This record gives sequence, C-alpha cells and structure tokens, in this order.
Amino acid sequence: MSHTHGRSRVPFSAGPFVVGFDLDQTLLDTRPAVAAALGRAAAELRVRVDVDAAVARLGPPLHELLAEQLPADEARRCAERYRRVYPAYGLPHARLLPGARQAVRAVHDSGGQAVVITGQSESTARHHLRHEGLGIGVVAGGVWGVSKAEVLRARSADAYVGDHPADIQAAHSAGALGVAVTTGGHRAGDLAEADVVLSTLEMFPAWLTDAIETARRVGR
Repeated sequence: MSHTHGRSRVPFSAGPFVVGFDLDQTLLDTRPAVAAALGRAAAELRVRVDVDAAVARLGPPLHELLAEQLPADEARRCAERYRRVYPAYGLPHARLLPGARQAVRAVHDSGGQAVVITGQSESTARHHLRHEGLGIGVVAGGVWGVSKAEVLRARSADAYVGDHPADIQAAHSAGALGVAVTTGGHRAGDLAEADVVLSTLEMFPAWLTDAIETARRVGR
C-alpha cells in the first residue's frame, strides 16, 4: 500500500540529502524488548507497572509513560533501572521490521545521510543500531513529538520517516517531507497528513529513487 498526496514541493535537493528515521515501530519492532526490560525493572524495584499499557503507547519517552502510573520519583527510578537492564533483558527481543535495512542502505547508496531521532534514550538507540549493524552514526534520543522538528531543522533534513502522526507534524514543522509507515499502532487514515504513506519500509527504496529523480528533473 502506498498513498501520496498531490503536494507541489519537491522532496529532495539535487545535492547531498538527509533522511531522519524514527526507531520504535519504524525501523524496529521494540515492543517485546520494552516489555521484557520494563517488566524486569519493575520487578527489581518491586513497583507495580502495567507493562502492556506502557508498551501500547510507545513513542513518548518512557519516564513520561511511567509518570501516568507511578509517582514522579518512582517513575524516574524505574526508567533509570529500565535503561540499565535493557541491554541484557530487552535488546535480544527487538527485531528489525521488514525493509528497514534496505531503507537505510538505499539512503546511503544514493549519497544521503540517515539519522535516527527517537523518544528512546540515545544510549538505548545506539545499543540497537550497533546490535543490528545499521551503520547510522547520528542519533538524537529522548526527543518526542513536535520537538523532533528542532533536530530535523538542525540537520537540514529533507524527510522524516515515522509511524506516528506526531512524526509527520514534526517533519512538516521543520519543512521536511513526512513519510509515514503503518507498522506501528496507526493506520493509513490516522496518517493522512503525511506526504506519502507506505505499508512497510520495503517500499521505501523505490519511493526514494522516484523522489531523487524528480529533484533532478526540476534541476534542484
């Protein structure tokens, strides 16, 4: 499934370009990993956390999700313990989503730079990227919602790929294209403001090729 809005702006400049990627449910299915690590952290601290509820709302930084269930101090301690146990108890359960490796490779092979901007902590995101060998060196962690626009602007990003409506809002706020994937908790209708909606990242390389060719045709 692919849906493209009839917007007039050209996706990329003809020169070097930058594509930002979200992490959770865009590049990686991290739900089992978060559930395992959060359950372990809660057990070690002997606090009661509705793990399923937290995992269902992946996107915002974890301490914000935990603050909906725990007093502020406990939420902070649980988030810190989660980060410590994640490499051993969470990381092995995460899986690359279909097309993720090919999407990143397509950016690199086309002369672009791929960056990750995620609500996960930077250290956790880097653990994932090293584990999967994705070859993405630029990571901004602990960034959620429209605040991602600041990072996108700082990186002069041409596009941002994510699974949440807030990802699309951030892209547009930064003057970048919003590329949505339906591999998270949102369907195509929820992502209607995106410039393009892809069912999986398996469709991304072909879209990127078309975007670059369009930029070249108009001489940007």
